[in-house]
Amino acid sequence: MATKEKLRRLRFGRQESLPRQAVMSWTECGVGFLLGAVLAGAEIFGRYAPFGVAAVAAAGSGLTGVCTLAGSCLGYLCLEGMNDGMRYAASGVLVYSVAFAFFDARLYQKGWFMPGVACLISALTGIICRGGQGWYGEDLIYFVTEVLFTGAAAYGYRVLFRRWPEALDGPGELRPKEGAGVLILAGTVLMALARVEVLGTFSLGRLLAAVGTMYAARRGAREGVLVGACAGVALDL
Repeated sequence: MATKEKLRRLRFGRQESLPRQAVMSWTECGVGFLLGAVLAGAEIFGRYAPFGVAAVAAAGSGLTGVCTLAGSCLGYLCLEGMNDGMRYAASGVLVYSVAFAFFDARLYQKGWFMPGVACLISALTGIICRGGQGWYGEDLIYFVTEVLFTGAAAYGYRVLFRRWPEALDGPGELRPKEGAGVLILAGTVLMALARVEVLGTFSLGRLLAAVGTMYAARRGAREGVLVGACAGVALDL
């Protein structure tokens, strides 16, 4: 009996345990899908939601990009309604198409390329969908701010997306760009979760912001002030 069990393990052992690379790949895809869905619900000025498109630009081509795109499209259509949801979903599809088309190009490896593409496509789809209503006063300011936020968020997310394989091995020392990316990602996630109410009274995003600020303050006054200021600005937007 023991001999048969040993032979079975020798024969099927590799099939019973997934390779580490496959587990990491599927974990990245799951994280990308969840981030795309959550960030699609993060709004600025109560109307504009550019961060799902920024997540698609940061994820780039490949399976992780497809999952991030799927999550963002689902989030937009469920949270932003048909008109705005279709506009942002279309922007995400166009951004992913550019990433897929230019994947082998040297230009694609530049840190500013995909954020710039996200800015351009966000501006074009916004002009097409909202240009007919005209631009008056604050609407123009909001629109330009949305376009700039799309590129800035995509740049911050992209720094982190490139670090996913290392991050899955455990927390490590963050460089200044990566630290800024963490603050951008955390702030926009809190903006999305601020719409979720606990017991019909408390905002989940604001509760998490308070807990995160207190945790950062335990590591030092400077970290607490920085995290608190970033969380406050994000939630006020």
